[in-house]
Amino acid sequence: MAARDAGEAINLLSLDDGGVRGAVLLHILHEIMVQIQLCYDLKRLPKPCEYFHMIGGTGTGGLIAIMLGRLRMSTEEALQEYGRCVKEMFSLGNRKWTTATERYRATGLKEAVENLVRRRNLGDDLVDLSLEPDSKGLCFVCAMPVSNLGQPRRFRSFYTPKDIYKGVKIWEAVRATTAASFYFKPMSVTAGGREPEEFANAAINCNSPINYALRESAAHFGAKRRLGTIVSIGTGITAVGVENSKIRSRATGKELIGRPENLETDAEVAHRDIEERLGPSHNAYFRFNVPDVADEAGLDKYLKIHVLQASTAAYLADPSVMAQMVRAALALDNGSVFHELSLGRAAGVGKWKGDFKSYATQFLGEASRFFTARDSVLQKMDVFFSPRDAKGKPRREFLLFGPSGVGKTQIALKFANQVEKRFKYIFHIDGSNPSSVSQTYANICEQYCPRYSPRTPNDSADVEDMKQVALDWISGLSVEWLIIYDNVPDSNLPGCKPFGPELPGSGPPGFMPTLPGQNIGNIIYTSQSQGMLANLPPNCTHEVGPFTVEEGLQVLLNLVGLENVEENNKEIEALRETAVEVGCLPFALDTAGVYLRKEGCTPLMYLRRFRERQNRLGLRGEPTRSGLYTALELSYEALLDMHQSQVSSLAGVGAAAASAILNLFCFYHNVDIPFLMMGLSAEELRNFEGTGVHPLSEFPNPPLMSPTLLMTCRSAGKGWDSTALHLGIQCLLQFSLVKWNTKKDTVSMHPLVQDWARDRMSTDARRYQAWAAQVVLIESIKSGWGRLDRATLRGLPPHLDVCMSYESESFGQHDKHQAWLDLKLAWYCYEKRMLLEAVKLIEKALRLQKRNHGNYSREATNCLRILGRVSFENGYLANAEAAEPNFEAAVDYASCSET
Repeated sequence: MAARDAGEAINLLSLDDGGVRGAVLLHILHEIMVQIQLCYDLKRLPKPCEYFHMIGGTGTGGLIAIMLGRLRMSTEEALQEYGRCVKEMFSLGNRKWTTATERYRATGLKEAVENLVRRRNLGDDLVDLSLEPDSKGLCFVCAMPVSNLGQPRRFRSFYTPKDIYKGVKIWEAVRATTAASFYFKPMSVTAGGREPEEFANAAINCNSPINYALRESAAHFGAKRRLGTIVSIGTGITAVGVENSKIRSRATGKELIGRPENLETDAEVAHRDIEERLGPSHNAYFRFNVPDVADEAGLDKYLKIHVLQASTAAYLADPSVMAQMVRAALALDNGSVFHELSLGRAAGVGKWKGDFKSYATQFLGEASRFFTARDSVLQKMDVFFSPRDAKGKPRREFLLFGPSGVGKTQIALKFANQVEKRFKYIFHIDGSNPSSVSQTYANICEQYCPRYSPRTPNDSADVEDMKQVALDWISGLSVEWLIIYDNVPDSNLPGCKPFGPELPGSGPPGFMPTLPGQNIGNIIYTSQSQGMLANLPPNCTHEVGPFTVEEGLQVLLNLVGLENVEENNKEIEALRETAVEVGCLPFALDTAGVYLRKEGCTPLMYLRRFRERQNRLGLRGEPTRSGLYTALELSYEALLDMHQSQVSSLAGVGAAAASAILNLFCFYHNVDIPFLMMGLSAEELRNFEGTGVHPLSEFPNPPLMSPTLLMTCRSAGKGWDSTALHLGIQCLLQFSLVKWNTKKDTVSMHPLVQDWARDRMSTDARRYQAWAAQVVLIESIKSGWGRLDRATLRGLPPHLDVCMSYESESFGQHDKHQAWLDLKLAWYCYEKRMLLEAVKLIEKALRLQKRNHGNYSREATNCLRILGRVSFENGYLANAEAAEPNFEAAVDYASCSET
């Protein structure tokens, strides 16, 4: 990997000052860590130092940064210790009654911190010499020198060669950053043989250390290093800027914390600055700040901590805040890169300020961390794609084939991970159908060929044109590249009929792969059979089958964890029998192993439940499919149990939402199912509330199958509330029923999971659910979208192709709404230049509008106007001419009616 790609992305935590209101910081951060634990099914609550590479703080935010970073506390431990510290700092026993400029004794603060450090027993010095350069949990605090306001010093827990404060003790750093005027006297620090330097509270001009966190991380990790996610937490405090000359007068100390109504907080200024600098980068920056909490408790009112807890709890109960919490928790996982920002770009420092561009396209993500037992095929591929110095010539092609669920894609991913340095570019092509092929090439065009991508809201996004640009660009590369061409259709399997006209020679089943020219590059195909690639030589193919029983046993042991299996033959034998029951199919083994780990049951208990459930289902026939379906049913039952036992909790809401997601997404294309469509559809559903014409309002299937669970909107004008969707996705992730894409704005669902989810429905329920899926998808189509939304519009064809192919049935008579859907779909066809299909849909909508509203109604007139325009542009002059007199007659009739 190139130097600029080296290392995982850097996550940063920034903590504002706030006196006793630092408790707010910890409660918010604790909730984020709880969400991480839920998202990734962790057995214990993770520590912030395990997820954040650098933690910066000011004032009491600095104290907390040291607790979490240098002293490596969990949020639970930090909450307990923080309460003890502020009680010692701001108690009446530590109060100074003889002066108006220093309300509390500084020795009380020093003693509180020294006692804390002694309890942790991790050393007195702030610098931790045991840290590696790439360690997580690095921390620093900001303190303001009285002699140079506006230029805060940083006291660091990590070694830097030019740091003059290497010998500073932990208590000294805390005293310097918390030396709030009017509360504590300034702190004098002597270090590096320099003259003593006096420090006041850095909150004067550095209430939020976020900009310094970016600069410190860019300096330490390198400006070219990838930025992961920034989390900034405020305390509602309002800091005040003062003239430099005034700090020298103790009499003006009160002014340093007064007049909040007249001045903006510098924390909010920093927040807006970061927002503007980073722009709309997906999940790069999160800011949490409880509103109005500064009015509820002063800096030193530790007896009002219970008030702060209540206000923070109310803030966290806001669905929009909880949704943001969930997104932040997901974004922090291993510093995944889902934007293109470098530390230098985010910090705005250094000579190199460019955005990070990964040479290796992030395709389906990393291979499973439990990947095992495929050494022979990996070695074969390693030899086949051995390094060469021939500028990618000639082309090398390798086929992995075998039934669904045997792990062909996982093998391709694992190989790509292992040999990433051999290829400057790694691309993933979703070869399932022509639409998905075109869409993934269009995505490559958008990432690597921006000059050819639409840049204004009025530009039409032609996927086929963008596909060709990407193909031409790849063909012109003179470096080694790798394409993973996934899911090449089997010519003997039924294909999905594309929605709209088929492109010449491209319709399924059995369409040939679309590849760059010039006989260059490296390609790995995955398919269920050799099919159209049967002409490849034997050394270019490998048949992938289920594991052997012993390999299946090893997979389960890896998934469950050896520490969770008693060292006796009965438990081991139960795992071996489980592997046999699921046909040693890798995907089924993963499903069973995840259940064992998630539910905490023994292998013997799982085997008994498995066989009981299989008998109740009456599943027979092909053993592999029977075993997988039984394993999936057990996971689904666990979701239902979670909902019933915790119905009013977040976990219960998430389980209900997971069921709705599962029963909806199984009717879409299995790759990159977008969340945006749910939000757009939810807003349309709200617009129809009270009219009785929206079909989803009368959904006849059981409540846990209704997509309306995922489509709640907040108060008017505030849009869709995505909390339920994100909670549901969390639950499905815990059972490995879905997988994130790298940007975490879409998910993928294995085709076998989709098959099972549909097969378990009754015939009527399946038709109704297919109709609901079609409604949600079509409702997400809006005319006049901006560029970002048009990119989503380009992503609809694969899902429309799949969704519209299922037999569906509307529940109830909703002709008014059907006409609305037909017009939406017509606009989509018009934008995709499928004009004949657009005309047919408009004509259908016109018939419905005339029947429902009358021949000369406003609704029918609108359809006539659209029909005339589209027919004329398509060259259907007869239709256009027929529409025009009818349109004029309708307008005349409407005018006469009004008079």
